[in-house]
Amino acid sequence: MTDFPPGYGPAKTNSPFGQYVGELFEKIDEQSVAWRAMRVRPEHANLAGIAHGGLLMTLADLALSQTIRHAGFAPTVTVRLISDFLAPAHVGDLIEGSGQVDRATSSLVFVSGSLRVGDRQVLTCTGLFNRINKRHVPPGTV
Repeated sequence: MTDFPPGYGPAKTNSPFGQYVGELFEKIDEQSVAWRAMRVRPEHANLAGIAHGGLLMTLADLALSQTIRHAGFAPTVTVRLISDFLAPAHVGDLIEGSGQVDRATSSLVFVSGSLRVGDRQVLTCTGLFNRINKRHVPPGTV
């Protein structure tokens, strides 16, 4: 049985890649902000013994996507993700990510967000997501 972080439940995702990354958690907080989180496992570490940057970028992408879905936009695909690495995350750390929709057009959604471990920011990011036509999405994936 999973030991969920306080306020979190299992992430409801049909993404095979998201499931491959590891156990993901999600919550909607009292301000209606969507959060994604995961614990850093030993297999997520790089040669320096800290969370690999690719893992952090993956979680940032998943958190921004969750933000977009929670705002009522679906489905989207990532066009651009710009990340700034601010501090390391260590094996055993709970990394939490959230974002906000900054602007949306008929075809694009602009978002920004961050990842944190406790009160410490470990990454900030901005993303550009393309709103795709549902007929291009395989059945059962959104």
